[in-house]
Amino acid sequence: AEEGFSIAVVEAQSRLGGRLFTVDGHDLGGQWISPAHTQMHDLVKKLSLKTFQQYDEGNSVLDLGPQIERYEGETPKIGLIGLMDLQVQVFWKLDSLRMQVPVDAPWDHPRAEEWDSVTVEDWKRKNMWSSESKRLFDLIVAMLLGCHARELSLLFFLH
Repeated sequence: AEEGFSIAVVEAQSRLGGRLFTVDGHDLGGQWISPAHTQMHDLVKKLSLKTFQQYDEGNSVLDLGPQIERYEGETPKIGLIGLMDLQVQVFWKLDSLRMQVPVDAPWDHPRAEEWDSVTVEDWKRKNMWSSESKRLFDLIVAMLLGCHARELSLLFFLH
């Protein structure tokens, strides 16, 4: 720091790193950027940083504990009940709620205060019934947002 200036690191979590987070050897958070992340690619170029190709061929590994499963393709193999649970509760119901939230002013939604006081974990426990789909949902939340469902308000998640 230059003379006369002090630096303070302010972090909302109990650890440094923001969305960059590794748990039990699994990267959860900002470990990759997709072609759709154009602003991030612009920043990488501006800072003269390098990226590397993400390996995405062959088998994938899904660790839902207690079992570890290998699968091919984009979609992990889970049971019929788990698939139905994900389709109905997550893809249909959550997407329907998401479409109701104004992008520019989520706080204007009639249920904003209610949804902001409920965590995604609370919603999951109330609406999902399959333990397999709940574990997969937790993994998806952690991978995409770098945190746990218990750390997100439903309103933030829907927005």
